[in-house]
Amino acid sequence: MLDSPFESAAVRRHKDREVDKLLIVSAPRERVVLVCLVLFVLAVAALVAVGSVERTISLDGVVYRAAPDQPGRVALRVAPTLGQSIRPGIAATIEVAAPAGATLQFEGKTAAPMATALPEEIAAHLPWPADGARRIDVAIADTGDVLAIPEGSMCRVQISLGRQSIASVLAFTPP
Repeated sequence: MLDSPFESAAVRRHKDREVDKLLIVSAPRERVVLVCLVLFVLAVAALVAVGSVERTISLDGVVYRAAPDQPGRVALRVAPTLGQSIRPGIAATIEVAAPAGATLQFEGKTAAPMATALPEEIAAHLPWPADGARRIDVAIADTGDVLAIPEGSMCRVQISLGRQSIASVLAFTPP
């Protein structure tokens, strides 16, 4: 409501003092709560600014072999922006569903794609995430169980992209 031009200066001063009383933190408990709130906000801001988390991505792939006696590789297709951050030599975990229903887990490392093209029946199973998708291969570590995986098996690959700041994860920026 608008103040009346005829209102006395004493009434205006009284109203100003009442408003000032409402804005002043005077009780010790209020000060403690206010200090705790400020410290909490500062701690969260510091954590977001300097903290880091391990970032991994999960992708679907297809197992293939360049030659019958080789342990196998997994072919993946990723969006171009994500593909730029995946370099050869990054650790990966491969999970393959075994014919008996169990899940086999293997270790591997990302590698440059083979010079030869994938067979058409295997390439047809690869998901195509976006225009200009990039092919990435994962070399499966040589263990005895790897040879039991049939070529063309669908699998799930988790690739560790390393530690990244919390701010970049919250901003949804590519690594």
